Amino acid sequence: MPYLEPLCQKLAAVLQQHLQSTGPFMVLEQLCTTVAAVADKIEKDFSSQYDLFMPNLMSLLKATENAKVPENEGWFIFTNTDCI
Repeated sequence: MPYLEPLCQKLAAVLQQHLQSTGPFMVLEQLCTTVAAVADKIEKDFSSQYDLFMPNLMSLLKATENAKVPENEGWFIFTNTDCI
């Protein structure tokens, strides 16, 4: 998979950037959805990228556990969990 490494590097960089900023919540939602979709599509090949995403996804999950997430955005926690 020649494009896997550059794609995952870019996704991880954007995820890191948005975790450190107060950017739009929607961007984090879309990032998690995209990472989950890529992982689902390539299955076992994603294992080489797992360590790249896990620290940030776990931080995001811990942050959402303690935050008051609006009712209509509560599904984000499940999307993040699915991604992990």
